[in-house]
Amino acid sequence: MSDSTIIDDNETDKDLLTSLLNGNTNSEYNEKVNRMLQSIFAKLHELKSRMIESQDKNQQLFKAGVDIIKSQSTTINENNQQLEQSKQNELYDKEKQEEIAKKQLEIVSLNDQIDKLHSVINILEKENKNAKLSFGDIKASFDSIIEKGRLQLKTLQNEKIKTETLTRQIIEEQNISNQLRTENTLMKVRIQEMLFLLQNISMESSEETYQSIAKSLYTENQHLRNLLSISNQIQSLPSKSTVTSSTTDEPTPSTIDQTDNSVE
Repeated sequence: MSDSTIIDDNETDKDLLTSLLNGNTNSEYNEKVNRMLQSIFAKLHELKSRMIESQDKNQQLFKAGVDIIKSQSTTINENNQQLEQSKQNELYDKEKQEEIAKKQLEIVSLNDQIDKLHSVINILEKENKNAKLSFGDIKASFDSIIEKGRLQLKTLQNEKIKTETLTRQIIEEQNISNQLRTENTLMKVRIQEMLFLLQNISMESSEETYQSIAKSLYTENQHLRNLLSISNQIQSLPSKSTVTSSTTDEPTPSTIDQTDNSVE
């Protein structure tokens, strides 16, 4: 993964984090958040792999350096022994001198290699240190995102509960409204029956028939008053505004009272 790709991904993660803080909760946004989290996990896994690989290289280089140092020490000891033996034996022939010069060149070359290995080890140690710091920053950001995601999920659950409660209340109000419509329809039928009976009364001349019909009308009137009382009690519930709007075309209590008074 190149540095430019990492920078672009970081900019995208930063934009998604800003959207999360602003309270965006649509499905497209949730998908982007999931992709961002997957990207973070991939980066963490890559960073971890690089750290492990770097540590393995450090160990290998350190072991190689130790082996070189041991080899150099052995070579130096051998060369010293040879020099001492040459001095003791006073064998300063040309071949011995060339061999000694060659060994010295090897020692110089080994010293240069050791210095280079030390430089590489120092660079790798710095890279490991920077990688650990980057890993700590990414982990802190990831923990912050997870915590904010939990808070957002809790808020969404609370909103869902409120919505379900409101839906139940609306259904209850609709049931009450339907009940009132049914009662108003029944009251219409009762009023029509009363009007029909009143018309029959006007056409009847028998006093006994009039008394019987008047008694029946009085009983019906009492029944209608009871229904009207129940209707008023239902209208006093919290859904009063909804019920009133749905029954504007039905007979009003004042109209029914006038009809009852005319019957009495």
